[in-house]
Amino acid sequence: QLLGDAAQQGQLEADRLRAEVSNLRREVESLRSQKGTIQQAEDVRHQAAAKAQALLDAQAQSLNKENERLQRELEQLRGRLETSRSEQDEGETRLRTSLQNAWQLERGTLQAEVERLRAICDDTSAGEAALRQELRRA
Repeated sequence: QLLGDAAQQGQLEADRLRAEVSNLRREVESLRSQKGTIQQAEDVRHQAAAKAQALLDAQAQSLNKENERLQRELEQLRGRLETSRSEQDEGETRLRTSLQNAWQLERGTLQAEVERLRAICDDTSAGEAALRQELRRA
């Protein structure tokens, strides 16, 4: 009887161990499945990161080219601005010189006119004085 109890006890223990092994196998399969899913998700994340990096690199390269183009354009515009300023300075200098020359000419003309009018005034005054003297004699 003791042997039968031990055999029955051994049988129960073996059944329990088989059930535990079966549960552990299912758990291992579940973990392998989860590991595969995690690995796939990691692969997808890695691919997305690689695509994003490639896109960022392409955008950076495009922006660098655009920046270089804008730098060249800026230098051209600075050159044009410098040329325009130089031309403006030259134009202002020519205008100033022209105005000064015109002023000098007009001033000279006005001075000659003043001298002519003074001479006429002096002649008129002398003529008037001469007429007054004649009137006094008469």
